[in-house]
Amino acid sequence: MIPGDLRDLVTAHPELGRPAGFLASQTIEGQTRLDKLKRLAIEAGVPDFREYVLRPHVILYAHSETRAVVRSIRHQRELGYAPPSD
Repeated sequence: MIPGDLRDLVTAHPELGRPAGFLASQTIEGQTRLDKLKRLAIEAGVPDFREYVLRPHVILYAHSETRAVVRSIRHQRELGYAPPSD
């Protein structure tokens, strides 16, 4: 499955993935990144975050009722997500 196919799938079924793990960040740095990412997602109209596991990768996507945006594709061994630098 390629990201475009995944985007179509999660657009049709937005709750398909699990809740994004980074939402439980408890560090100050993690919370700062999370706040920035949430703000960007709300501005883009895709305020909800989910993860879809496509072994050995974890795909982070943001979605609304009618739209999905793939935000990151990471190998399961990589740690964390970070919003793009300014």
